[in-house]
Amino acid sequence: MIQMSVKNEIRSEIQNKLLSFSQYEIIEKTHLIQKLLDKQELFQKAKKIGLFMPIKFEPKLVIPKDKKVYIPFIKDKFLGYGNISKGVLVGTYGILEPKSKTEVNIFELDIILVPLVGFNEKLYRIGRGKGFYDKTFVNIKSGRKGPVLWGVGFEMQKTNLNFQEKHDVKLDKIFTEIEIYE
Repeated sequence: MIQMSVKNEIRSEIQNKLLSFSQYEIIEKTHLIQKLLDKQELFQKAKKIGLFMPIKFEPKLVIPKDKKVYIPFIKDKFLGYGNISKGVLVGTYGILEPKSKTEVNIFELDIILVPLVGFNEKLYRIGRGKGFYDKTFVNIKSGRKGPVLWGVGFEMQKTNLNFQEKHDVKLDKIFTEIEIYE
């Protein structure tokens, strides 16, 4: 339980810092993240990408039209990923979800881009606080070949603290406007 309070403190501290970002700064920093992503060979070759729908202070990425985009929706205590070709609607927690809840097998995705509130250099993330991503991705990291998990956020969201717990899923990379952590 101690770790959870540490995560909540980090989450609160970083969210307060994010309030100082203007929309212009978010756009500028997102553009730099996008450039780093676009240079990745795996990103260029990927056909199916899982993408988070950003909320207020998260990067708003653009996925090239030659790729199929799937976004998460809440299914029980886990995330399902649905194609956005039929549009989106406001879902749980006010976050956009696919209109069609026809779920793609998560192992068919090449890359899943994951939002974060905070992260450390060991490639662990602090999310929004409900645990949906960790619960969903635990099977990906259990040995079976699956999509790579790339976190996306801003450099100021990095912490030097080791907050990770046994149930936290380690990402493969984390992209910020300044650096790619591997």
